[in-house]
Amino acid sequence: MILYALCILTYFGPIFALRASKAPLISPLTFAVIFYFTQFGPQALFHSFLRVAYNPSTLHDHRFVLALAIANVTIALGIFFGRMLVKIPQTSTGNLIHAPLLRTRRGLPFLLATATVYGMIFILLDGPGAPRLRENLLFLFNGSVYSYTEIRRILFADALVSTVQEYTRQFTTALLIAFLAISSIRTRGSWRISLAVAAFFVFTTAAMQLNKFPILYTMASCTISCYVFKARSFNLSFRGKFYVIIQIIAMLAALFFMYVIQYSEQVSRGILGTDNFISMIFYRPFMAESDALRLWFVEFPDKTPFLGLRNVSLFSSIFGWEFFDVTRHIPHVYINNDLTSFQTGFIGSGYSSFGYIGVAIYGLIVGMIGAFSTSLLFYIRELDVKSAFCGVLCMNMYFLFSRELSTASLSGGVFPVIFAGLGYIIFLNRKRSRSREEFRNRNLSRLSEPKGEY
Repeated sequence: MILYALCILTYFGPIFALRASKAPLISPLTFAVIFYFTQFGPQALFHSFLRVAYNPSTLHDHRFVLALAIANVTIALGIFFGRMLVKIPQTSTGNLIHAPLLRTRRGLPFLLATATVYGMIFILLDGPGAPRLRENLLFLFNGSVYSYTEIRRILFADALVSTVQEYTRQFTTALLIAFLAISSIRTRGSWRISLAVAAFFVFTTAAMQLNKFPILYTMASCTISCYVFKARSFNLSFRGKFYVIIQIIAMLAALFFMYVIQYSEQVSRGILGTDNFISMIFYRPFMAESDALRLWFVEFPDKTPFLGLRNVSLFSSIFGWEFFDVTRHIPHVYINNDLTSFQTGFIGSGYSSFGYIGVAIYGLIVGMIGAFSTSLLFYIRELDVKSAFCGVLCMNMYFLFSRELSTASLSGGVFPVIFAGLGYIIFLNRKRSRSREEFRNRNLSRLSEPKGEY
């Protein structure tokens, strides 16, 4: 009980660190803390679904609680260290009053052309007849001969288009869709319709999957981006809070209907009903990851030694190691399922690699990522670009707590979006410096010209 009480106290660490950073409400750092508490908050200590199902010993429970305490403390320290390295400016409308990148409608045809070419690339990668896209659409309209599992995990698992989508869905695709959404709300009439259709086209060809997350992710990132652009603020007004409530209700309703589509066969047989879907909606975001995480402390190091970096596919391929996919090994061993994966965020990946030291190191990294991502936004001057990056970075923080840290960093879009933002800032700053230098030289040359005598 003492260990549990101490662990609960450590949950104040990330909250105090967030308040001390003075990050705005709509920021990657705030979303990182919210997502962390959603997945591994105090409810993780009291929920006992898998603890009862697999009856781990008291030792395994103590390992679980100690890892959560270490994660709480190191996330807080990571936020403090990140804040020391990169300053988070004070939030005010002054940070958001700069003109957008697209100041007139002359850039809209180019934006539409970019969206069209982008979507067509994925159609070409899909092959003749766009089989993956076709089967996804057929399944949604009850016209496919394949099951959800076959389409989602078997038929196109090794397809080139699936690999490209995986690495761009939370990166270039998300940024482009967010920018299209922002541009759409700025215009009226046919332009608004055209931009909305272009955003839907990009999503359908480059992001759509049968699983639920891409739809929810896109809805949330676009809502955040559009709100920041329209409100010119990173904080919520009373109307903004009302919109948040409406958005949450809409996302829950969408999630419910997506469960109905996914399990349509079980519904028709009477195996699943409304009560099952409601339980899924609340279980998945609040308890699924922490329940699965308990099994990591049963497996490591008693049954499998700590892996080092063998659970990171990139390092395994570089150094010729045998890759150990923990996320598939655990469900294979404990629930005899080879077609699913258990995701436990940075805590699971850190512990399976280096034990508690890995949890501590990864926690520091996660806290610093949240602080750095928030600081990055304030150095992007153009309002539409700033808003698009804000929505995407806020949502990409989710992957730090629901995927392996290496996966979240790459295909989860965390590092690619950060590097894209840095590249954008560096490129435009150089361009502005060059323009100022040219302007200064022109003025100096005019001043040095000999003046006529009177």
